[in-house]
Formats: sequence, structure tokens, C-alpha cells
Amino acid sequence: DPIPSHPVCMAFRAPLDDDGFAVSFSIYADNTSEIQGFFREFGFVVISDVLMPDECDATVDEFWEERRDAGLCAARPETWGPFWKTQRFSRLGIMGSFSDYRAVRQLQNRQNPRVHEAFARVLGEEQLWVDHDRLGIMRPTVDVDLNDGLGARDMEEWRTLSNWLHLDCNPIQGYASIGSFSDSGEKIDFESTVIIQGLLTLSDAKAADGGFHCVPGSHKMSKEWAAENQDGATRNNMQVPLEDDLQKHVQQIPLRKGCLLAWNSLLFHGNHPNFSNRFRAVQYIRCMPTRGTPYSPLIPEKDMYPEEFVMSDLGAKLFGFSDWSVAVTPSASVKGHVRPCHVL
Repeated sequence: DPIPSHPVCMAFRAPLDDDGFAVSFSIYADNTSEIQGFFREFGFVVISDVLMPDECDATVDEFWEERRDAGLCAARPETWGPFWKTQRFSRLGIMGSFSDYRAVRQLQNRQNPRVHEAFARVLGEEQLWVDHDRLGIMRPTVDVDLNDGLGARDMEEWRTLSNWLHLDCNPIQGYASIGSFSDSGEKIDFESTVIIQGLLTLSDAKAADGGFHCVPGSHKMSKEWAAENQDGATRNNMQVPLEDDLQKHVQQIPLRKGCLLAWNSLLFHGNHPNFSNRFRAVQYIRCMPTRGTPYSPLIPEKDMYPEEFVMSDLGAKLFGFSDWSVAVTPSASVKGHVRPCHVL
């Protein structure tokens, strides 16, 4: 039911499954209308079976392997602190300051046919470009043994920001905070244009593990809220104050490994800290239609990618190196599904 206490809030509680994870829709089912209906109602949707377990594990393993020479080791918590201190956005659970287009496993995920299929179902559009973003990793903060002879303890100082609720856009001024695409600088009409955000879950993320939270359904009233809260906003970002009633309606959204979570940029969202002895890992990712937004592919030359990365025909289209008018052979992993294109 709608939550009435906020004067402009149209928020709902999003449904969870019997195991406490967000209700999801399998990539292998014929469910486009259900996916789009959920997305319209709640402002986000979860699509499962988008990455296989081994693909998730390989992406996380690559993160650790690439940083091994810098002394970082997943099995040695005493190495985590020095590395995390070098991360500009570690308080938000985000790794790196810039787009990561050199990590081969992340590139393979971006051109994965199931990932493309999932975004296409949400947006009702197959001709998409994919961005180049980065990983989000939260450390365990409970029962951590730093091998210093003091035994296991909780590391409260490792926890990410609490009560973080925001919009990565300013719908009144007409701009979004997106550094993972090239941007023409043109204004966005948020009344007619859906700007999507997303992440791939590389691990299970139960509520205690930290992760995504939002005010479900708030995309329906965020433009009204934004019009009344321009003080302190930037042209492309709006932070919700701790005392705002919206904070009362935040819902944690636990997610299973291997899913795509896609949400509308008008949805108030953020993430909550880790309170467990498990890692939470995601790959931030989004796709945009090739027409109708200010955004275009970020990387202008193929030789900027690692030599060992093999770009597929689908990848060439998603990365902007090949025209969508040339047919792509459907992947066996999603072949046989017939998807009508519904306009949001």
C-alpha cells in the first residue's frame, strides 16, 4: 500500500521472496510485460540468471588478482585497510575514481548477451549502447581478524556511509551525473526520457551484507520533491537530508548473485553499510538507447582496450564500433525468447 506520511510520497514496499531477497524475473522466461510493469510501479526491477556463478566469481577474482602486486589479498584482512584508504569513494563502497575499461572480465560482462537482453526488456529497445563503469565492493566488518594477535573484532570504521539517499540527476535543471558515457551536454527532458542505472550482483547480498536501498515508487514524485529542494543541489545531483521524511521510507533490497538490478534515475536510492562477515560485490553498469539521450559510447578507439579482450559482434554494437542495422546472431543462452517491444 502507498505510504502516506510524506506529503508528496507515492512510495510502496517492494515485495521480497520467501528467502528475503527481492522478487526477480528470470532472463529465461517470456516476461517482458511483467518486467516493465514492475519497473513502472516500483522504479526498479531485478532480473535473475543474467550472469552465471562462474562469471561472477571470475569478475571478483580479477579484481583481487589485478591488485595482488600492490599487496592486496582477499584472504588477508590486514591488507584491506591500506588499499581501501587509497579509494576516493570507499565510503560509498565504490572502487576506483574513473571508468574501468581495462578489466577484461568486466568488459566481457558488458557484452554478455544476457546482460543486453535484460536491459532490452526493461527499456523495450534492442539498439543500445553500454557504458564503462567500475566495481562496488564492501568489506566484511564483523569478526575480522587482522592477524595482529588481538583476535577477531568488528571494524565499525570500515562501514560505508549510513542513510545515503540521493538522485544522480537534477530533473529540474535537466542533467544527470553520468561519467561512464560521453555526454553531449544537452538537457534531458525527464518527463519523456527514462535514464536508467544498474548493477550486476557478483555475490549474494543479504540485508546484513550491505547494498542497495531505495524508496520504492519514489520516481513518481521525485520531480515534485526536486522542485521544492533546489537549495544545496547541484546541476546533476541531489542529496536527501537526514531529516527529510523520505528517509523514513527507505527499504533495503537484498539481491541474489548473478542478477541485474536496473532502476530509474528518478528513484531515490543509495546503499547501506555491511554488518556481516561476508563481502558484497557488484559491477555498476547501464545501457542507453542509441537515440534520444545526450549519451554515447565512452571509448573512441578499439586499441584502448586490452589486447587479450576479444570483442564480439554484439560487443562491437554495444561499444559503438558497429552499426545496429547489421543483424546479430541470437545467443544460444537466450535464443527462443520472443520479446515484444513495449514503450514505457
